[in-house]
Amino acid sequence: AVDIQLARMAIVSFPLGNKPALFLSLVCVVHHANSLLLRDSLLGLTEIAWHVENVGVYLGSPSIIRMPNGNLLASGDHFGSGFHETPNCSVFVSTDNGVSWTFSSWAVSQYWSNLFVLPQDAPHAVYLIGTDSDGPSQIKIARSSDGGATFLSNESTVIFSFNETDDAAHHGFETGPTPALVASDGRLYRALERCQKPMKWGKGYEAVVVSGPSDPTNVLNASHWSLSASLPFNTSWLPEDWLSKCENPGYLEGNVVEAPDGTLYDILRFNSEPNVLGNWAIALKINIVNSNTTVTTSTSDRAPAMHLTFHKLVPFPGGHTKFVIRRDAHSGLYFSLVNPNNNIEYTDQRNILSLSMAKHPSGDVGGNWTVIYTLLMDDTGFSADDSVRYTGFHYVDWQFDNPDASGVHQDIIYAIRTAYRGAESYHNSNRLTFKRLSNFRQLLVDENDTAAVHVTGSNFQISPFCTGSGCLAFTNRDYVWTDIGGYLGVQASEGRWSFTRIAGQGTGEPANNASISVAVQSAGSVYVINDGIEADWLIDNNFSLLPLMQACYRDTKHSCLSVFRKEAKVGDTFTLPQKKGGFAGTMALVPRAKLT
Repeated sequence: AVDIQLARMAIVSFPLGNKPALFLSLVCVVHHANSLLLRDSLLGLTEIAWHVENVGVYLGSPSIIRMPNGNLLASGDHFGSGFHETPNCSVFVSTDNGVSWTFSSWAVSQYWSNLFVLPQDAPHAVYLIGTDSDGPSQIKIARSSDGGATFLSNESTVIFSFNETDDAAHHGFETGPTPALVASDGRLYRALERCQKPMKWGKGYEAVVVSGPSDPTNVLNASHWSLSASLPFNTSWLPEDWLSKCENPGYLEGNVVEAPDGTLYDILRFNSEPNVLGNWAIALKINIVNSNTTVTTSTSDRAPAMHLTFHKLVPFPGGHTKFVIRRDAHSGLYFSLVNPNNNIEYTDQRNILSLSMAKHPSGDVGGNWTVIYTLLMDDTGFSADDSVRYTGFHYVDWQFDNPDASGVHQDIIYAIRTAYRGAESYHNSNRLTFKRLSNFRQLLVDENDTAAVHVTGSNFQISPFCTGSGCLAFTNRDYVWTDIGGYLGVQASEGRWSFTRIAGQGTGEPANNASISVAVQSAGSVYVINDGIEADWLIDNNFSLLPLMQACYRDTKHSCLSVFRKEAKVGDTFTLPQKKGGFAGTMALVPRAKLT
C-alpha cells in the first residue's frame, strides 16, 4: 500500500506546489518507500524508485555514493512531456547496503547532478553538483549537512550563471550526472557543456570544465571557482569517411579523469547519430595554465586557469551514450559501465550493460578500452528488435565499494536509469534500480601475479590461449575459443598466455590419456580450467572457483569451462586430473613469460 502519511510529510517538508499532478508524482515515487528486490525478474535488481508509465513522466540521472556512516545515497530526477514542476533532484537512502531504499529529500532547483563527498568535510556532509534546471541553465552546487536528509537553500550556490543579453553566441549549460573529481593537485573538477545559439541537441554543445576548492569552507563560494573557455566540436577531428555516416556529430556528458602521470582529460560521449559509430568517445586534454593552488585567502584562492584541446578519438565500447569513468586506486586500472553497440542495425542500443576496462583513460598506454564482463542483459523474452526498443540499462553511476581490511575495494555498486518491464521505450525510463557486482577483482587475472611453473607430461600441447580463428581449444576438434572473461581475455588477445591443450573425449571415443604435471618455481597464483566435474580434486588442492570467469569455445552448444585459482609456493607440485567418460579434461593456464 502507498504510504500516504510519508507522501504528505514530503509535501509539507518541500512545498513545491499543490497541483494534483505533483501529488501523483510524489505518490508514485514514494510508493516503493521500502523497495526490495524487483519481482518478476531474473536480474537481481533492487528498485530505488518507480513511476507509472503512461503519464509522460520518467526517471533519470541516477547517482550513487557511500556515506562515511555506511549509508548509501542515490539520487535522480524527472523528465518528460508530462513533468511540469520545478526540476528537483530526489534523494533516496539505504541503511542496509542497498537491500531496501526509502525516499529522503529533494534538492530544490537541482538537476542533472551527481552526488559526491569531500575528504576533509564533516562525516554527514554530501554534495550535489549540476545545473539548476532541465534546459540551458546555470551551474549549481548544493550541500546537505545531515547525510542527505535535507538540502537547504542557504547551503546551495550558483557558481556560474549566464546572461542571454550579454552573450549573443550562447545559452547556458547542460550536463549529465558525471563525476566530480578531486585531483592530485587537491582541486575539484567537473565537466559540463555550454549550449550554442541556436541550440541543436548533440552538435550544439561546447565542452567546458569547472574547477573549485575541495576545502569545504570555500567550496560553496562562487568566487573560488573558475570556468574553462568552451571548446566547440570540430568535424575536422573525424576521419573524412565518417562525415557521410554521421547526421549530427557532436559530444556531450564529459568525464574529468586523471591519467597516471597527472594529466587531466575530459572524456566525452561521441554523438554519432544514427550511431553506426557507436563505440567511440572523444578525449580532450585539460591544460592547466596556472597550477598554483597553495594560496588560500578568499581574494586569491582561485582555481587554475584552464583551456581544452582535442587529444584523440578513443575506441570506447558504448561511447554513444552517457558513461562514468573511475580509476581503481589499487590496480591503477580504469573502469566504466557501458552500453556497447554490438549490432550496427540498432542505432542506439542500451539493453546490455557491460563492465569495460583500460590502463589509460584515453587508451594512450597499454591498449584500448575493452569489455571484460557482461553485467545485465534483457530477460523479458522480447524479440531482439523489441528488446532494443523497450529495454534500457543506461546512464549508470557507480562506485567501488566494500573495502577489505587493507582498504582494497572488492565490489562495484551501481545505480541504473532503467527502462524495463513496462517502459514505453528504452529511453523513457520507468525505474531507478540498484545492483552490486561482488568480488569484481576475480576479473583482474594478471600475468604479473602468477607463479612461474614448469610443465611436463605427455599427450598435450602448449598452445596459445587466444580467441578467434586458429585459436583451437582441443587437439582433436576444430572448436575455437570464442570468449575469455575478464582482464585475462585482454591479455590473451595480446598473445600473452598459453594453455595445455588436450584432446576432447566425445561419446564412444577413447579416454583422454593426457598426463600433465605442474611444478611451481616461483610463488604466485596458478590457474586451471575445467567444467567443475573434478570438484574433489580442486577442493583437496585448495583451488577456488572464480565465478565471474569463464572460457568458452564454439561447439554446437557454445560450451564454457570454469576458471579456478590457487595461491602456490615454490616447490608445490600437482598433476592435473583428466575426466573419464566426459568431454573436457583439466588444462593449465600459464603466461608465456612464466612458462619453463
